[in-house]
Amino acid sequence: MDLLIAFAIFLICMISSLIADISTVPALIAGFVAFFVIGLRRKFRPAELFRMAGKSVGESLIVLEVMAVIGFLTASWRMSGTITVFVYYGMQLITPKLFILITFLLSSLLSYAIGTSFGVAGTVGVIFMALARAGGVDPLVTAGTLMSGVFFGDRSSPVSSSAHLVCSITGTNIYDNVKAMMKTGAVPFFVSLVLYLVVSINNPIQGADSQMMAGLQEAFVISYWAFLPAVFHGRHHL
Repeated sequence: MDLLIAFAIFLICMISSLIADISTVPALIAGFVAFFVIGLRRKFRPAELFRMAGKSVGESLIVLEVMAVIGFLTASWRMSGTITVFVYYGMQLITPKLFILITFLLSSLLSYAIGTSFGVAGTVGVIFMALARAGGVDPLVTAGTLMSGVFFGDRSSPVSSSAHLVCSITGTNIYDNVKAMMKTGAVPFFVSLVLYLVVSINNPIQGADSQMMAGLQEAFVISYWAFLPAVFHGRHHL
């Protein structure tokens, strides 16, 4: 019962911080204090509780390391034009009745390769939303498809910070977890493909925005060499 009370205090503080649009640090401190008190009630000494807290913090630092690596990776992909060529050639593959389906596949692929959902949503996602608006596709359907793709790729990626956090907390192997997620996620993925195919047929785009394609050609050097960072990154996973 005492754990439920501590969880309730933490959740109330966290939700209040989000509603008030203030820093969540006070909520985290309140949660730490609540669980610390529970530990004292359960006859743990303060030194033991601080030692356990320090150990948990040390184990979760892997997330910061992964996020730093993802930052370097994303920056190198942007500087090399890798994300741009993915989008450029992906847009050329778009046919009016497959826009939603290709949006899902491309966002899943990039999110899996980079290991970040927010990074893909903030780059490729913006472009696909612009295409959807220009092509007369329901923006809510496009946004839902993007979120589905980026989170699927992120959760299945061996370079995902959330996947590494789970491994550090549970003491499991990242690649064993990824294999298990692939097995359990295969059926929902293929079901999603069928559903997005149906949605695509019912929400065709009026054609890729030629102005945007021309803009990409003017702003970037479009070359197959830009795929090299993705190729080397994929070989590293293998």
